[in-house]
Amino acid sequence: MADTYKVVVKVNVLYEPDNTLINSEETTFNDLNFEKMTRASAEYYELITKMSKAVK
Repeated sequence: MADTYKVVVKVNVLYEPDNTLINSEETTFNDLNFEKMTRASAEYYELITKMSKAVK
């Protein structure tokens, strides 16, 4: 049986001068193996894109 992993990614967007929290988002990827890593990478990219649009 191949190893599986759970990855939790949390992204915080902070306003620099005083570190005010602007937005926070968390995503969990369950039962990851090598084949599923590509899908998780795409979802992580989508999360980062969503967060950057929220700041604009």
